[in-house]
Amino acid sequence: MRQIGVEKYRKAAQTRVEVEGYAFTIQRPSCAAVAEITGRRVSLDWAIGFVVGWEGVLESDLLPGGDPEAVQFDAALFAAWVKDRPALWQPIIDGVIDAYRRYEEEAAARGKL
Repeated sequence: MRQIGVEKYRKAAQTRVEVEGYAFTIQRPSCAAVAEITGRRVSLDWAIGFVVGWEGVLESDLLPGGDPEAVQFDAALFAAWVKDRPALWQPIIDGVIDAYRRYEEEAAARGKL
């Protein structure tokens, strides 16, 4: 019997959203997470929780006078920074929604949803 760890399971449910020269790693929302918001508008705060990585974000993007050096992803830093970047809001929200829709379509095609 094959054993699969939770990290491998989560990694398989990740996608990328590219916007404004940045790439964000989106963790697909679970069915339970989507059920919690059913009937409500998807908010930026909800979508932010599904961003688990980034590429292309430099210190100079985050701090005035910062170095043009890549910065390691930090969820709290991302949440604070993205709230000051309105051009990123809708692409990130759409990326989270699209990740779940693809999952739903694939699961339905396999008869598993």
